[in-house]
Amino acid sequence: MSVDDVDAAFAEIDHHGVVQEPADQPAAGARTAFVRDPDGHVVELIAPLE
Repeated sequence: MSVDDVDAAFAEIDHHGVVQEPADQPAAGARTAFVRDPDGHVVELIAPLE
């Protein structure tokens, strides 16, 4: 899921199902985080690095 701000989107989530907290991925040129949705699917939050 593309978002404008990974940290802001992550902060809105209830922090249940956190798989990976927000982190820069320089090789991909992105900041990402991973969470589980209520059905157990892992969702990636991604935004370009500025």
